[in-house]
Amino acid sequence: MVNTFRHVMHCVYDMARTRKFYEDVFDFRLVREHPRRNDPDWLAAVAKILRMPEPFEINVTFMELDGSVLEFVEFPIHGTAAYHDWVTNRPGLGYVSIGVTDIDDVKEKVRKAGGEVLDDTLVGSGVMVKDLDGQVIEVVQDH
Repeated sequence: MVNTFRHVMHCVYDMARTRKFYEDVFDFRLVREHPRRNDPDWLAAVAKILRMPEPFEINVTFMELDGSVLEFVEFPIHGTAAYHDWVTNRPGLGYVSIGVTDIDDVKEKVRKAGGEVLDDTLVGSGVMVKDLDGQVIEVVQDH
């Protein structure tokens, strides 16, 4: 048996603005937008997998950077639950880590795109930033 890592799912408030943020700030590229939004059988299966009540709708966008894939999901009918601020020692996935060639340029791009740079976390070659939905991203200067 061969296992493969497929992607990490990130729930977002607004698909278009999230996509633009990741494209503009980190150079992610669109892999695909899910084409089966109107397929009732597929929607019922996904609702069951995600434990969401029906009627159910979902918007899905896959974006890639250097072979790693983020799956962004948006829930038009049910909306997105309230965000809980990042706590390092909370069980579960904590943050995404992205290597960059110019950390100062990326910090400026994050701010310009409406994200947040957590200046108190700056340690020379690394800093934590937040995307438009509050998801924390570790930005590390690649040497």
